[in-house]
Amino acid sequence: MDIKFWGVRGSIPTPITTEQIKEKLLYLAERKSDKKLSNNKELKEFLESVSPLDFGSIGGNTSCVEVSLEGKTIILDMGSGMKPLGNYILENRENYNHHFHIFLSHTHWDHISGLPFFGPAHNSQCHLDFYSPLEELKDRLEYQQDHRFFPVGFELLKAKKTFHHLTEEIHKIGKTEISHLLQNHPGISYSYKIKDNNKIAIYMTDMFFEKPDNKMIEYCKDADVLIFDSQFSVDEIVEKKDYGHSTGETGVDLAVAAKVQQLLLFHHDPDKTDLEIEKNLEDVKKYKSDNYPESKLEVQLAYESLQINI
Repeated sequence: MDIKFWGVRGSIPTPITTEQIKEKLLYLAERKSDKKLSNNKELKEFLESVSPLDFGSIGGNTSCVEVSLEGKTIILDMGSGMKPLGNYILENRENYNHHFHIFLSHTHWDHISGLPFFGPAHNSQCHLDFYSPLEELKDRLEYQQDHRFFPVGFELLKAKKTFHHLTEEIHKIGKTEISHLLQNHPGISYSYKIKDNNKIAIYMTDMFFEKPDNKMIEYCKDADVLIFDSQFSVDEIVEKKDYGHSTGETGVDLAVAAKVQQLLLFHHDPDKTDLEIEKNLEDVKKYKSDNYPESKLEVQLAYESLQINI
């Protein structure tokens, strides 16, 4: 199972600014380089030696995650990250069978706005399968592209479109099993668990809870990867409990209780810079080491272009 992140921000697309680029360059110069870089070769070698987070950007696109497994492509949410995903698919057609299985956590703007810009949606040779426990999903997507809000109507998307209403039962795509869990979020949202060849990935974004309950722990039990909403810090969540988002620390509590192997912090706050988000990662790691010193849980940031294999 290969997982690639195309959009990791929450709420609204957030392009990196000139000031933030300057801040990163200063950070690199002050913290990461132990010598003066006097020519282009040395500069190139230095830049290739630092991590993508240090040199690049966490990313400004909203939620979109690609899961590839044995000829099948599953797409989790359709935020603005769906546009670069679509461009990549069209540029690498030989790697795809042009049949895409799209699972929606919910239909807030930051999770559906990428669909009208998804290249394969405009290709009559492609097939889009939409999945959600929401009965009126088709109506919601059509409404987004009503001419009062967008110039190209949903009916003009040339790809074949099929809608699947998910029930409490496990849904199967070939041998891959997908189940969902209702979450606490304004307007409600759903998490998804993908199980394939005894590997488990869980996509859990846009929800709030103070402590994981037994149902959540059982749902996440023994997962290889938990992609988790960590939009707010512990201090921020005190005043933002009703916003429907969580903290990385809460993700640690759940992941440790469920014996998850890897926790990926996701749905980053659009008001935070990359360096602030990386500081949040360090806070979450400290929380984990202070409260669960024996745990082998790996905690890291989800960022655009990150690829993991489980």
